Amino acid sequence: MQTGNPVDNESTGEYSGRIEQLRKDLQLPPEEFTPLRVRVRDELITMVHELDRRIAALMEMKAELRPLVERYKQITRSDESTRRSGAATGSSEGAGRAGHDLESGATGGTGEETRSGNAVAGSRGPGRIDHLGSSTYRERGWSALAGGDYDRAVAQMEKALTLDPDSHANLSLLAWSYLHLEKPDRAQPLIQRVLGENMEHAQARLCLGYLYLHESRFTEAVELLLALTKEEVDMTTALYAHLYLGIAHTELQLFEDAERCFLRALELGPNLAEGYWELGRSRQRQGRDDLALEAWRLGAENRFNPWGKKCREAVERMTDPS
Repeated sequence: MQTGNPVDNESTGEYSGRIEQLRKDLQLPPEEFTPLRVRVRDELITMVHELDRRIAALMEMKAELRPLVERYKQITRSDESTRRSGAATGSSEGAGRAGHDLESGATGGTGEETRSGNAVAGSRGPGRIDHLGSSTYRERGWSALAGGDYDRAVAQMEKALTLDPDSHANLSLLAWSYLHLEKPDRAQPLIQRVLGENMEHAQARLCLGYLYLHESRFTEAVELLLALTKEEVDMTTALYAHLYLGIAHTELQLFEDAERCFLRALELGPNLAEGYWELGRSRQRQGRDDLALEAWRLGAENRFNPWGKKCREAVERMTDPS
């Protein structure tokens, strides 16, 4: 008989009874549920906080495993390199023939056709990668992404990827741009590719957390983004990890945690109009309209960003006497 993962049973078993009781309470008729409302609310908040703490502890343990995984991959690559070196000491004629076969392809095409096929698959031969040109387009793509011009960001990042198709930075920024255009189906394969080659890549993990937000997988987003906020990552990743973690906390109605995350994001990036927008949105959901208006007024000062425009429109709605 299938009994499930014993580790999962051990880690979740103590919550099963409490969850089942909450489920029963929430199915009661309104007149029976009303006296229980405060207790149910407090229990829900308590459990979410407890689970968040457990998730954070598990993520710290997972972080300790990452260098071990990398060490294993290094050993594996070294072994493969040794085997290839041994094979290369065989007949030079055979090696030459093998090289010719790889260039020509099994279909009898030319070497040029095969190289073209590699380019489509996202891999180029040595000497054809233009790192400098790629970095130029990547900088333009990031500028467009930060400015909220997501169509232009995608266009620039696609050009960058054409010049350096194996760049994890290019793949991650293109995925991030796709997510802003609500195209998770295009973003996900790029994120998976980067993490498949480097599971510690901070920006790809950030994109994965953002993808979870798009898919309403808020608990998983919290798990991933919380870990990023505790690690030594670049300033941009740290800023957006706090921003997206705040959004996830807001959706889970953990408003105090959300507030702390948004304020930390704005401390790292004082001109982040998106941060002011999300802070105001979170405060408004709590009925704190005066503080929401305060946040949106600050965000409205950024006049060259679509998030600043959203803040201005929110201010106008809240202050229009009509």
